[in-house]
Amino acid sequence: MRTPRLLSLSAAVLLSGAVLVGCGSSDDTARSTVIVTETAATSAVDTTADATADATAGTTTAGTGATSGAVETSDPSTSASETSTGSSTSEASASATESSAPVVSVDPLAADCTKIMNPTELGKAFGQLPAGTNRILEAANPEREITGRLKCQYGVEGGSIAVQVILAQFTSQQAADAQRTLTATSERQAGAKDSTTTVLGYPADVLLRDGGLIVAGYDSWTLSVVVANGIVPEDKLPAALEGAAEYALNQVVSTG
Repeated sequence: MRTPRLLSLSAAVLLSGAVLVGCGSSDDTARSTVIVTETAATSAVDTTADATADATAGTTTAGTGATSGAVETSDPSTSASETSTGSSTSEASASATESSAPVVSVDPLAADCTKIMNPTELGKAFGQLPAGTNRILEAANPEREITGRLKCQYGVEGGSIAVQVILAQFTSQQAADAQRTLTATSERQAGAKDSTTTVLGYPADVLLRDGGLIVAGYDSWTLSVVVANGIVPEDKLPAALEGAAEYALNQVVSTG
């Protein structure tokens, strides 16, 4: 069995598809995090309250590892139209949405991580992974117009996380689109190989740098799939990420 490396993709949002930052002070110290740890060997649940910040806010230091998820970092006043690729991304989003299925109203924060991705689907996309999983539910972050965020972590072993699926709920579709655009722009500027695609007909960005990331917009929330460096060969990463995102989004929408 391969031992996954720590997630080191700087945009491993990622949950919202945002950018990882270096450790330091944070303005998020009041946020609440509930962590539920599950493994294939036991059904026991370990629930803890974590009042620490998910990292630091307002900086964009690249190449920082992540052991418990990804973090959004951006000026909340920055909109999609203010980025270098905002116009083209908005046009692509509009075109993709026209061909997508009607939006289904669901609560992404109530999603079941064991249904979003299961061992069979994880194996298809990323190969054999450790059995450990985490479910991390984070409270709202008004500064970034985030009303909540769910992180499903798979292939957890020690301090390593192989794959994350992150659902971030925003106050509006505009806020969600702006964060997705900002994430993609930040990663391109940091040297990521990028491409655009769709997930169930909805616009998505694929970004490859120290691992891989796909972030898709759906209604007023985003779905991100992040894979650690060394799990999948780079030439196979886009297809793996797209397949996982398609499955995960379909599961959230159909079971929500």
